[in-house]
Amino acid sequence: MELQVLDVGGPLTPLVGVYSRYGWNHPGPWGLWILAVPYRLLGTDHGLLAAALLVNLVWFAILAWLLLRAMPRASALICLVGMWIVVAAYGPGGLSDPWNPWLALAPSMVGAVAAASLRFDHRLAPLAVVASAVGVQNHAGHALLAATVVILVAVSLVRKPASARLVVLTVGAFVVMWAPLAIDAATNPRGGNVGEIVRDALGRSGTHREIDGTITAGVGPVEGLRLFGRELGLDGTWRTHTPDADEWGAVRTGSWISVGLVMAVGVGLALALARLELTDEKRWWLVATLAIWVASAVSFAIIRGTPYAYVVGFGVVPVLLAWSALWRVVEVHTRAVQAGAAIAVVLLAGYVSWTFRIAQPQEHRISEVGTSLAPAVLEYLQEADADEVWIGPRNSWVVTSLQVGVRREQISLSRNAKHVIKVIPAGGDSPEGAELIAQWRAPENDKPDVDNRVDEFFQYRYGVDVYAQTNG
Repeated sequence: MELQVLDVGGPLTPLVGVYSRYGWNHPGPWGLWILAVPYRLLGTDHGLLAAALLVNLVWFAILAWLLLRAMPRASALICLVGMWIVVAAYGPGGLSDPWNPWLALAPSMVGAVAAASLRFDHRLAPLAVVASAVGVQNHAGHALLAATVVILVAVSLVRKPASARLVVLTVGAFVVMWAPLAIDAATNPRGGNVGEIVRDALGRSGTHREIDGTITAGVGPVEGLRLFGRELGLDGTWRTHTPDADEWGAVRTGSWISVGLVMAVGVGLALALARLELTDEKRWWLVATLAIWVASAVSFAIIRGTPYAYVVGFGVVPVLLAWSALWRVVEVHTRAVQAGAAIAVVLLAGYVSWTFRIAQPQEHRISEVGTSLAPAVLEYLQEADADEVWIGPRNSWVVTSLQVGVRREQISLSRNAKHVIKVIPAGGDSPEGAELIAQWRAPENDKPDVDNRVDEFFQYRYGVDVYAQTNG
């Protein structure tokens, strides 16, 4: 991600999101563009982590503002207790984790709550469109949630006619948020990234090839409901980003009781709409919640491949929205409840502040290996007076961290560069005509146990040889 954030503002400014394991990029670049602003301003080794922290805090501040203005103070504070539980569940480093699946959660929550608040204030329509777009552009798994928000916005503006200015602002916000995707599609063959996404979606066979070569089936509606039901419990991904999972990281599905719980919430929302005498604002909140609930159930059902924690993490959006819907309908005005909820919010905020620490990137040790090798690579490039280089040949955290290191020194990455740095697992065959410029070996007592099926993928854990060669 840092490589793409570094490219923002230059000739290689990304028009698509982060690369996906399905062979295409996530739908759009706005998540990267937003990160680029604080990242450039902070400009430290932990700049991306600090940028992620700042962006997440802004989104949660907007979410708190939405809740506080849309319902009585006591009800809003109870909802904020739920929000702060979610924030606390991110873990000490979760708020500063720049990984795109986690960065998608807060804006999607804002988009859903803004859409549910439209009967209270039509002027929230542009915010709903913008926030939901950022969510899905960070992670495509939020696609149905974002589409539902846009539909809710359109229906709300049509049913209760808004001013021409608001309609123009809302449509303009939609166009601005999705213009990069349109530009990419128009300037690349076969529709660019959006073409890849559409072809993949239309050509799905219900299976997915994992990194170890095994074929996994799609989740399907029944298992999808069980996964969704798990998100309603205390062992859901909303509470911990490392839930109970199998050896490959697949989140274990909930019990059959959890399926009933999902359906019970949906039926409860429908019955409340049909039977209760509600104000227009409350009725719309329930409509929005039910729509997001159904979209989430379908999203769980169409998950393809291994349901990792980051894949099912979007379940926090309908959970938080349903929690807020309860207190939006059952309005609380009691001062004692208001005081108790306020104290809980303060305590939870204090807990988050007390336990907070800057996130450690995934495979942090391997990333540090790349950082330790970077000086030798930079010295070689400086002596060669090189302003561009290519580092390969395969994707790994070592290669990526070296690429980030040279980009920070204003050295461009180009596959056609004269100078090539090749990073290979320790003991591998040296490239013909290449010069060994750096090495790293894992301590004998620190070699990890790796499953044979993915041993090749993780060979860099044992040691690294770095070679340099010149083309032409």
